[in-house]
Amino acid sequence: MKKNYFLMLLLAIFVLPQFANSQTNVSTFEELELDSSGYWNGSDDAGGFTSGNAFFANNYNHDYFSWSGFSYSNLKDTVTAGYTNQYSAYAGIGADSSNNYCVAYTSGNDTVRLTTSTIVSGAYLTNNTYAALSMRDGDSYTKKFGGTDGNAPDWFKLSIFGIDDNNNNTDTIDFYLADFRYADNDSDYIVKDWKWADFTSLGDVKKIVFFLSSTDNGDYGMNTPAYFCLDNLNGTVTSVNDLIVNNNSVTVYPNPFRNSVNINIDGIQDAKQIYVTDISGKLVYNSNYILNNNQIDLSSLTRGFYLLSIKTQNKVITKKIIKQ
Repeated sequence: MKKNYFLMLLLAIFVLPQFANSQTNVSTFEELELDSSGYWNGSDDAGGFTSGNAFFANNYNHDYFSWSGFSYSNLKDTVTAGYTNQYSAYAGIGADSSNNYCVAYTSGNDTVRLTTSTIVSGAYLTNNTYAALSMRDGDSYTKKFGGTDGNAPDWFKLSIFGIDDNNNNTDTIDFYLADFRYADNDSDYIVKDWKWADFTSLGDVKKIVFFLSSTDNGDYGMNTPAYFCLDNLNGTVTSVNDLIVNNNSVTVYPNPFRNSVNINIDGIQDAKQIYVTDISGKLVYNSNYILNNNQIDLSSLTRGFYLLSIKTQNKVITKKIIKQ
């Protein structure tokens, strides 16, 4: 009995505090309290909130009862269209069936500040219901993605920038919340479930900046509602089916390249499509035919950075390439 008591004491002194500290590095938003409205939008002038080791800034305008930056919510409405449903995740629940999650409304670049510089593992991302339904159906301000015939090459993209201690950009990840550029319209998608985005390629960062862009734009900027949802920042992926971005599963060589690149997809059994986009998201190469060590001719491209993507059954694997 004394031995068991001693082991329990050691566990309480050494193991449990370390476990608790490791848990605080993950922004789950579960520790944040919500009233009966089901959301917090900054109307208390707090200027933001902290979850895990990250601070999420918020700006609230009392004149217009509007906000920008980050809020958090536990709402589950996936069917009501329009601005009044701006606090719901299209997945209908938090990641890993949790209650709370973060809602972002970006008016330009919105930044998450970390308490210390660190390599962030990634985050779960999904669409906001307001944005998703406006892309799916269109409304008085936005177009229906794909157009009336489904062939319009529309996309809605979240760009994620890593910023280090010296305020330099370490790297950028692009996550498509909707993509209608596929030759087969059945492959077009609007993200509905929580999908894991790997942030490790950003390296050691102090800030993470989020920026939304779309093919649907007007005289006053982007028409697509500038919302997305985030959960479990710096957490872990729980299922391979949750993956949508992975920079390490494909070998592309040479990189930088001059005229063509070889693509090695050993170990990937369900590759369906390969495509290349420029940094603005414009599709510059597309093929439904791929093999291991497949060589593709990109000699017509101008110098610069491009994203080469492989679509499989459950994820999109993206690699940055450079044309010399």
